[in-house]
Amino acid sequence: MASDAFTRYTRYLKFGAVNPKDIFTRYYIAVKQPDSTFNACLLKAPAILDTLRVLQHKSPQYKSLQHAYLISRNDSLKKILLVNMERLRWVMPSAGEKFIQVNIPDFRLFYFCGSDTLISMKVCVGEKRDLNYDEQQKIFARTGDLDDKPQNKETPLLFSQIKKLYTNPVWNIPESIVQEEIYPMARRSSRYLMRKNIAVFRNNKRIENPATIKWYKYNRDRIPFLFVQQPGTNNSLGRLKFIFPNSSSVYLHDTNFKQGFKLTNRAISHGCIRLEKPLELARLLVEDSLKYDSIRSELNLKPLKVFVATGKKTKSIATDKEKERSTFQFVPKAETPILITYFTAWFQNNKIQYWPDVYGMDEKLWLAMKKFR
Repeated sequence: MASDAFTRYTRYLKFGAVNPKDIFTRYYIAVKQPDSTFNACLLKAPAILDTLRVLQHKSPQYKSLQHAYLISRNDSLKKILLVNMERLRWVMPSAGEKFIQVNIPDFRLFYFCGSDTLISMKVCVGEKRDLNYDEQQKIFARTGDLDDKPQNKETPLLFSQIKKLYTNPVWNIPESIVQEEIYPMARRSSRYLMRKNIAVFRNNKRIENPATIKWYKYNRDRIPFLFVQQPGTNNSLGRLKFIFPNSSSVYLHDTNFKQGFKLTNRAISHGCIRLEKPLELARLLVEDSLKYDSIRSELNLKPLKVFVATGKKTKSIATDKEKERSTFQFVPKAETPILITYFTAWFQNNKIQYWPDVYGMDEKLWLAMKKFR
């Protein structure tokens, strides 16, 4: 029994008491779990105290939270510190020297190179899912009525690599957004799609005049059309989009709703991550002044580098409106890892920063942890 208790405790100490994938539906980061090799090493350990010291996490971040926990007399803060220490125990893939981190409760993106921060910026993330989501999901499963379907727009937690970026992107509008927003507005106003620069397709053929569609003939749950918002100033993705493989089809992008960055609670998107400074991120990713000037040119911005090695001028600023509607792909110099995390306590600027539990994940994790106390 003592041996079993020791094994369990060391597992919790090294890997965490909770497997996040067991309690969070949108946790897509590979987490290392104890295996037979770990168990064999425990059995051969010469001294218990030495083993515990070795397994104790030694990262500066973990030690800072641990120290704050030991000296705190505030039970609410101690609880927050404990759940974030648990998150730090989850052994995640190595991001390497250069990587991007988006921390949802902080509503910020950081681009790190070793201990240096190359850039930080505000972001807007997905809205918190509906209250009573689980109960409402059961009702929807029974009725099949879209009016009963609960909304979950929360940005997933994941690890991936940024592989491409696009200037002047199109937006292939997801079915859920079509059902909830586009279809009702198109029925209400025949000019809505034209104002929003949204093209409508059926059987891969573009419908020249969507205003002629009799929307009342189609049920909201069986709409036979595809909706694509064309590039331009009113495109919801703005002028830049950054792609990284993931099962949730989320990405980083510019936005035409800049006022969102003035909000304190920036959980306002459909799930993708809106960037305050997308052009600066593009510059850091391509790591090439001429390629960056090409990006600027595609966005109708003045190039920064006037002459190339040949002495010829770089591309001039486009003036025709067709330029604004052209989508171009650029490849970063290297695939940059991106990590989307959820920390509500973090040692930063020489003190512990606390952020709101915007998705209610702290409480869910705390309840799971209590089973192992």
